[in-house]
Amino acid sequence: MLLRRVMVTASVALSSVVCAGAAAGAEPLLIRSLSEPVALSAEHANNGRFEGLDRIGRRADSTLDLRILLIHGMGWTQDGRSPHFGTDLMLALQRSYGVAEVGFDAKQAKCAQSDKDGKPPNYPIAGIEIRPPAKGFSFYAGDSPITPFWSQGVGCVDKTTLVVPVGKITLYRLVWDDSFYNAYTYPLVGYDDSIRTAHEQPDPPLYSGYEDLTRYRRSGTASIRDNVLTYGIADAALYMGPVGYLMRSAVRGAICAVANDITGRSDEFTPLMASATLSTAAVVSRSEEDLCRVENPQATTAPLAIVAESLGSRMVFDVLSRDRDDVLAKKLNELPGPLLEVYLLANQIPLIAAARLQPWSPNDVLLKPPAGINKTIRYVAFSERDDLLSWELVPYFEHLYYMSCRNPTETTRAQFGAPCTAGGPKQALLRFKATSKARLEYVNALGFEVIDVRATFSPPISVFLRDYANPQEAHTGYMRSDQVRRAVLCGAFEGKTNPACATR
Repeated sequence: MLLRRVMVTASVALSSVVCAGAAAGAEPLLIRSLSEPVALSAEHANNGRFEGLDRIGRRADSTLDLRILLIHGMGWTQDGRSPHFGTDLMLALQRSYGVAEVGFDAKQAKCAQSDKDGKPPNYPIAGIEIRPPAKGFSFYAGDSPITPFWSQGVGCVDKTTLVVPVGKITLYRLVWDDSFYNAYTYPLVGYDDSIRTAHEQPDPPLYSGYEDLTRYRRSGTASIRDNVLTYGIADAALYMGPVGYLMRSAVRGAICAVANDITGRSDEFTPLMASATLSTAAVVSRSEEDLCRVENPQATTAPLAIVAESLGSRMVFDVLSRDRDDVLAKKLNELPGPLLEVYLLANQIPLIAAARLQPWSPNDVLLKPPAGINKTIRYVAFSERDDLLSWELVPYFEHLYYMSCRNPTETTRAQFGAPCTAGGPKQALLRFKATSKARLEYVNALGFEVIDVRATFSPPISVFLRDYANPQEAHTGYMRSDQVRRAVLCGAFEGKTNPACATR
């Protein structure tokens, strides 16, 4: 996730005494659904429901079989000097179900973290490496015509099983940052980061004039530049261009790999995880097409939930909704139940939408549901109120609805069609705000439901700057917050966290 390691180094002098944390209750500030009306006089309204991980994973006999796919966002998630990606979620699950809070088992096989210091890994390496798709794959050119860019892989998926008193939790992780940094970001901006490798080594001096620019900067500035720009914003820049197709391919391949494992259509993780040792990696390479076409009539069933962070939220949204194809829809239909619940932590969906604009046709305004999938997709968007890099989604989609009633001239009103012509735009907007029918029509046309969960957990940046939230904690601290942890695990009913939840 963006700012995984350092974002506020420039404020070190002022934040030497950082507040321990904002006093916050266990209940979020707001839970609100796009499909439910709001009283015209209300400034805000608590409404809406979502299942939560605990209810999704409960079997009929009350035991737990919870399957989660976790997808990261911007930042150096595979940094070998930091805790493994997903540690916050693992600790939250362990705490909720009364298991010792240790994060990942040190002996558990996992996808590789970066080995930038030359140290061998202290854990077995295993996972499914996802290859670039054959369709749409190409070499890319940058500002120098003699230097092509390409990637051997687009991500890695691994599997960890956590045994709890009431059953088990299976956590699948998609990690993709090293694949894209090594292939695309490093050739562009890697010459100006703090890591010196290969031809960048000063000894022997093979490249005259190839300086270590980082050493000329103040240490705080250099750290912010690395962790916010080179290992952060550069990921978003990649996603906004043609490489974004490959990043979405990683998500599609991961969803298919997990669906195959959940339904019993394939069992590649078990032998991989069993055969990995400290000296021998166990990795199998599969393309998105290979993973998504797997079929086996002897399938079992178990539910799936998806948790995505930061930029990963936009990637998941695009794969499941914006760019969903028939192949992925078929794979999603293999999963049991009428619902797929997706938890978005610190999403950037509205921001990245600027890069995903496309030509518009008057036919696009028809309120017709997208075809291809037989279950409801429910996006539950968690936003810390002071997170600079998160957007609430209920007002976003309301805003887009209202903007559909914007008419440049009276003569163009007809081309905008339903929903804004019946009674005029003003009446359409009033009807949308206050009635369930218009909202449900809109949700059906979108093809997904949206729930916002507004939280507060970030402390002030320092005792001297109490009007400013700590941006690192506000963006990366979601699963460390009891508000968010309880809401994710327990779900909500009528705008309140489910009080009957059995988790701690």
